[in-house]
Amino acid sequence: MKYLAIALFMLWANQARAQTSAGLPDDARLQPVRDRIEVVIAAADRAGLPNTLIVNKVREGLAKGVPADVIADVVDKLGTQLQQAQALVRRKGFASERTAMLRALAEAQMAGWSINELGKVLDLRSRVVDRNDLGDEKKKPAALRRAERIVVDAVHTATDLSLRGYAHGDALAIVETAATRDADELDRLPGALERLRREYALNHVDAAVSLQRALSVSPNLDAAVISASANAQGKGLGVGGNANGKAKGNPGKGLGVGAARGKALGVGKGKGMGPKK
Repeated sequence: MKYLAIALFMLWANQARAQTSAGLPDDARLQPVRDRIEVVIAAADRAGLPNTLIVNKVREGLAKGVPADVIADVVDKLGTQLQQAQALVRRKGFASERTAMLRALAEAQMAGWSINELGKVLDLRSRVVDRNDLGDEKKKPAALRRAERIVVDAVHTATDLSLRGYAHGDALAIVETAATRDADELDRLPGALERLRREYALNHVDAAVSLQRALSVSPNLDAAVISASANAQGKGLGVGGNANGKAKGNPGKGLGVGAARGKALGVGKGKGMGPKK
């Protein structure tokens, strides 16, 4: 009976340690920094932050052979970023999608986005929420939840675009337009933009500007891609484009989005948005 009690105590102790470690791998390489990492995880737990993102980052570092001290440095930074993300979410009043938003914001910060830039993405909620439903107390909660889900998708999409080489300003502009025009297709936006860029040999800036402007006057992403592609082929759906890619002429016909590096994005005489040689 005595030995059984000891065994049960040891089992409980091991389980308690596993909970404290929050799933950290039992890897000898972590030994020099384990306590340091566990402090960050414990702080995240106390703040109500998702610690799985921290644990996953540790596992990723180990899998890639990253030195333990570098992993610990990344964990320290990630812990700080999660706290900043939490403060932003609270300041903007997000509620229903809090955990998903925290993850999205932390990943965006790791990709180089600043809290101020991400605050602009979160401001999209007021633009994508169904205002008719806001006036109905029964529909209002569902409308806000949907708007917050859209913003989470917008953060993920902006992060994806930046990792593909698009400047933050260009990524933010096209994500904002897409979220207000065809929010359900945000996850398809990076792929559509990359196909447009590669097929017509556009640089990142020209591709983003052409599709963003096509989106601004199109009912959905598919229509915008058709418009931008036609313009890139020189078949333009617009009656004119100036050097800034703005449509001129008859607004009833114009979907012109300028011109890019010898490949017309409109029918006009614009010099285009191409890169300097």
